[in-house]
Amino acid sequence: MFPRALLVALLVFTVFVAPAAAIDWQIETIDVIHTSGFRASLALDSQGTPHIIYLVQSSGDFRYATRVSGAWSVQLAHAHLDSRMGPTTVILPGDVPAFSAAGDFFVRTGPSWLNEDMGTDGFWCSTAAVGPDGAVQGISQGSFGSGAYIGFLNAAERHEGVWSEQKLLMNTVFYPLQPSESMIVDANGNPHASVTTTNTEPLRYWHRENGVWLSEPLSLGLWSSIALDAQGSPRISFYDAAEQNLVVATRDANGWTLTPIDETGDVGLYTSQVVRNNVSYVSYYDKTNGDLKLATFVSPNQFSTTTVDTNGDVGAWTSLAIDAQGRPQIAYQDAGNGQLKYASGAVPLATRSSTLGGLKALYRH
Repeated sequence: MFPRALLVALLVFTVFVAPAAAIDWQIETIDVIHTSGFRASLALDSQGTPHIIYLVQSSGDFRYATRVSGAWSVQLAHAHLDSRMGPTTVILPGDVPAFSAAGDFFVRTGPSWLNEDMGTDGFWCSTAAVGPDGAVQGISQGSFGSGAYIGFLNAAERHEGVWSEQKLLMNTVFYPLQPSESMIVDANGNPHASVTTTNTEPLRYWHRENGVWLSEPLSLGLWSSIALDAQGSPRISFYDAAEQNLVVATRDANGWTLTPIDETGDVGLYTSQVVRNNVSYVSYYDKTNGDLKLATFVSPNQFSTTTVDTNGDVGAWTSLAIDAQGRPQIAYQDAGNGQLKYASGAVPLATRSSTLGGLKALYRH
């Protein structure tokens, strides 16, 4: 019979992240208009209905896709002229879809969209997130000048349909050639954001504490996505453009730890991250193979990757959500055909095989 200490040690080491390879993926094409699916952003409402805002590059139009009575419905949401004006889709209280883009906030009202000015002058891109009280936090990024551009970052918040508390966060010399932002709001209503501008400027983590915005630079990186772990600490997935790797950055009392998750070829572009049961799930694009991939991450020593779609050059501009049953949903672009596609998992994601608490309970029995 094993000694108690040895048995517990063996059981502890059986805790692992199960790969998602066993998931049966249903792949659908939503929009076949050429160059559609660019900068797709997905959100699920309380009923699990998907709402996707994306750009058609050839026309500069924002389009809105949702599932109605089991079929996809695609409509024009708004017209814009610059592909850097990437949207972020959110769901307001009452299952009302909305999205931020170019410093504006668009709210679905019947068959049309109500346009609200966030007051942030961020004409390149903006992002937003809904807090536990229904308030919306947002940040926007822009630039002005000629030659030596001045870039800036602004924050604002929305209460009962009114945007206020506009604040300049950053005003320095940079030009956002590849701007992207990601935001999440914690249980106390404080926003956390990751912001990228170009591959020559560091990825920055922004957060608000006691009414004060603070910033921490990380390494050079693009296409970041932020989430919070069970302790409320940030996890940021991003593309390391220099090494061409997928990286997850985690933060604790000792600072930041950067963990390469996928290093085979040119991988990790257009990340989208969701944390469920303290496991990070990250969708991303494998540029070398033209594949849509999904990574799972628990800690710097516990992660795995799997491939979701390999049919052509697919997986750009990913946006990941997980429904109430734990089933992953990914909106993304089929770059080869210029189409918007959607991958949905038929079964819930596997997380850990068991927890230490459960193993101890099993031992006591």
